[in-house]
Amino acid sequence: MINRNIPISNAHIHTFWNMPLGERETLLKELMEKLGYDTVTTLSIPYNTQRITRCRDFTENLIAFYLKAKMPGRVYAFAGLTPTYIKENNTAE
Repeated sequence: MINRNIPISNAHIHTFWNMPLGERETLLKELMEKLGYDTVTTLSIPYNTQRITRCRDFTENLIAFYLKAKMPGRVYAFAGLTPTYIKENNTAE
């Protein structure tokens, strides 16, 4: 996307959609086209205990890298670790 001749990349597209990889790729391409994005950065949060669903999708980082590999130069991956706001849960594992 271009705004005032400055390229902009949306840095807040999550990968946790509940659908097969091929459909995720198609949806991402459709979103990029519809919104006019040249590039996107996918945000991965594999162990998000703050969501209502208490999602623990261990494959989120892999999905982000898959999308990056399928659309080189257009998709960037921001891999996640284990975020938690409960100090006792921040462990080395």
